[in-house]
Amino acid sequence: MARITHVEWKRRQKEGIKRARELRKLRPKPGLSLQDLAALAGTTTRTVRFYMERGVIPPPKVRGPGTRYERAHLLRLVAARTLRAFESLGLDAIKKRLADATPEALEALVKRNLTPGRLATALGIAVDAPAASAPTGAATPVVVGAEKRWSRLELAVGLELHVRDDASPFVRALAAKVWKLCVEGEPAG
Repeated sequence: MARITHVEWKRRQKEGIKRARELRKLRPKPGLSLQDLAALAGTTTRTVRFYMERGVIPPPKVRGPGTRYERAHLLRLVAARTLRAFESLGLDAIKKRLADATPEALEALVKRNLTPGRLATALGIAVDAPAASAPTGAATPVVVGAEKRWSRLELAVGLELHVRDDASPFVRALAAKVWKLCVEGEPAG
């Protein structure tokens, strides 16, 4: 058996460590990164950290550069954002409401305003698409002024389409096509 020098042994050891690190990078990590969590919820990483600091959403089990967030974190974050947007609740009220809610109640709260897309897929919640002839049926009504009612369709994170309720059938069909294109992705070809 050939003996190796101390220098050769150290070199092989470093190569082994380097190879192990490369393999670790290739292994998919379960869960979401902070950036992915924020993007799916339609907010910033700073907001997510603030919500954790205030106790609105629980902190992750492990902290550090490789921190991963679970479905429960995403569900609570989206529920908090929903309560803030649609019920205009403050953070203390949101915190209390989320603390009292069961996982099923949180899911029902999120599902009320959820549209098909990346968020629904990440949460594993099946959502029906709005009808092609009237895409505003599953949209959230928004009142602008006293005489006009508008409905909004979330096309993607940070992108909304507003359609007036008295819009013509052509405009409604056009909105349905735009919505379908955004939800299903770009057509092949």
